[in-house]
Amino acid sequence: MLYDYNYFKSELKKHANVKYFTRVFFNDFLKAIQDRKKAIENNVDMSYYKEINGNNILLYHYYDNIYNSKFYNNNGGAYCYFLQIAYKKIYE
Repeated sequence: MLYDYNYFKSELKKHANVKYFTRVFFNDFLKAIQDRKKAIENNVDMSYYKEINGNNILLYHYYDNIYNSKFYNNNGGAYCYFLQIAYKKIYE
């Protein structure tokens, strides 16, 4: 059930504005979770930053598409509610 876009959209409509909640955003979110899960399963160093020659370099960009989305940037309250729904679906 975690992967059902229509379920998430209907739940969001109950308590928040669904403006900018798109299938593109939803698929980017799922891809980020799947990529991160694969990295963990493969014992990849999950540090976001690594110091190289005195500079902190961003290593992983799992969430770039999410952080650059209109849903995240222009509808933050609904994004937070979306995370609550996702958390419940992941751990049910």
